[in-house]
Amino acid sequence: MDNLDVFESVFKRAVRDPYKYARPDFSRVLMLTDASYSQASQTTQEWLSDHPLFSNAEFQKIESATYNQWIEIEPTIQKIDPSLIVTHRLLKEPPETSKHSLGAYLDTLAQATDCPILIIPNSREEQGSMKIPDLKSVIAVADHLSGHGGLVSNAAAFTADGGTLTLCHLEDEDTFSYYMDAIERIPEINSTVAREKIQRQLLAKPRQYIETVTAVLKTDLPNISIDSVIEFGHLIDRYRQAIAKRQAGLLVFESKDDTQLAMHSVGYSLAIEFTETPLLLI
Repeated sequence: MDNLDVFESVFKRAVRDPYKYARPDFSRVLMLTDASYSQASQTTQEWLSDHPLFSNAEFQKIESATYNQWIEIEPTIQKIDPSLIVTHRLLKEPPETSKHSLGAYLDTLAQATDCPILIIPNSREEQGSMKIPDLKSVIAVADHLSGHGGLVSNAAAFTADGGTLTLCHLEDEDTFSYYMDAIERIPEINSTVAREKIQRQLLAKPRQYIETVTAVLKTDLPNISIDSVIEFGHLIDRYRQAIAKRQAGLLVFESKDDTQLAMHSVGYSLAIEFTETPLLLI
């Protein structure tokens, strides 16, 4: 068995994490909005109340007038211990702040809290308005879907009956090229064969995982459809194309890196790029 066959065999023996659907518990929902969005916040709460996920949820609010910095609001959030936070980008930020930003409060929330955060787009042109998500098309994205069952389950649970959940796994073309450049400098390895085999195996595991997810969700959530995007590409460009093509009403992704020392780099790029798309940060 040559070096490449050994390499391929290691890929094939990789542990496959089984997927089990786990319905998220959103029993305590915290609404965080500016004073100017109080009416929009009420509309959003009414919309959530109609969703089966929130049929027994307790909704709480923290009035924006009660805090002016994170240390003033953090103890209250910890006391409430929400299972979901619903807010909008640029919370309590001045009007001149770039829309391609989450704002200081959301940046901190994404790292300092363990619960998912639902970010509803808000309009500065139409003061006080917020965009209610259309859950007929939900997209879940991850650099490695396998092993991220919570991400998939949250996205699936939000998807409306009759809607489509698209599972997106993209391998970064630039990163792949970087490693292939190193491999091509090793004379003992046939780089042409290596490129083909590595590409095939990098896409094989997510494809198998998504097949497993699809089989499970057909039983647990039979009223939604599952689609997938599994390919190489430039991440933000391909995500943009997927969102536009499917008219995504909600984008779901992980906001924390493995160490929780910073917001996940891909997650942050998505959060500041897609300002008009509702986001669910896991």
